[in-house]
Amino acid sequence: MEGDDILLGLLGSDSIFGGDGFDRIDGQDGNDYLSGGNAIDFIAGGAGRDRIFGDDGNDQLIGELGNDTVYGGLGDDYAAGNPGSDQLYGGDGNDFFVGEAGKDRVFGQEGDDFVAGGDDNDTVSGGNGDDLVDGDAGKDELYGNAGLDVLFGDSGRDYLEGGAGADVLWGGAGADRFVLRNLTDTGSINADADYIGDFSFAGGDRLDLSRIDANEGRSGNQAFSFIGTASFTRAGQANYSVSGGDTFVALNTDADADAEAVIHIEQLGVNSNWFVL
Repeated sequence: MEGDDILLGLLGSDSIFGGDGFDRIDGQDGNDYLSGGNAIDFIAGGAGRDRIFGDDGNDQLIGELGNDTVYGGLGDDYAAGNPGSDQLYGGDGNDFFVGEAGKDRVFGQEGDDFVAGGDDNDTVSGGNGDDLVDGDAGKDELYGNAGLDVLFGDSGRDYLEGGAGADVLWGGAGADRFVLRNLTDTGSINADADYIGDFSFAGGDRLDLSRIDANEGRSGNQAFSFIGTASFTRAGQANYSVSGGDTFVALNTDADADAEAVIHIEQLGVNSNWFVL
């Protein structure tokens, strides 16, 4: 449709396409397919299991009641899943996506995004770009992916994985797991390291290194050996040093004495019980 439209669904499963212009679309009850088209649109799904597409423009997309799927598309979009177990995909642009109530899956995809899970146990992923990833309440899985990301677990037993780039990770309340999946997920020197801001061993937090092969010269996935503050003498060792009141955990996976990965922890001292090796 052309022009600036107000489009309302009926009771039942509707398909509504905004087309060009600044459109306001409300699917109301039923399992609806709602597409904004070009320009800046406001789309509300209403009750039901809806599929909502922002398409072009800086759109506002609201899932409302039901287990909805929302696609931001192009532009800097705002989306909220509201009650229900929703799936939100940011697409291109710098998006602000919040799952809110329910077990949600929120993906920022491209751009510098703010993505949050809301209440319940959510999966939240920043995608490419420098993202702010917030789990909020619940037992959440948080992924920064590529870019310089900031992850907040908030309350609950959260899983935090920064991904590629120098990331900042805060677990919040609860026994959290900070995971390094690849050596390239952090820097190899102190200045480029991922930063963990609130690690608490007493609170149940752990630093999980088990996904990394500690010895590149052997087949399989070898576990690291923690050697405290001693210098590296062989592959497969993890040690730590203290500088400026903070701890730097270093990993060595080859024959030389240089670290392949370093993790910066705002905490004094470390022991082997902190790790999943």
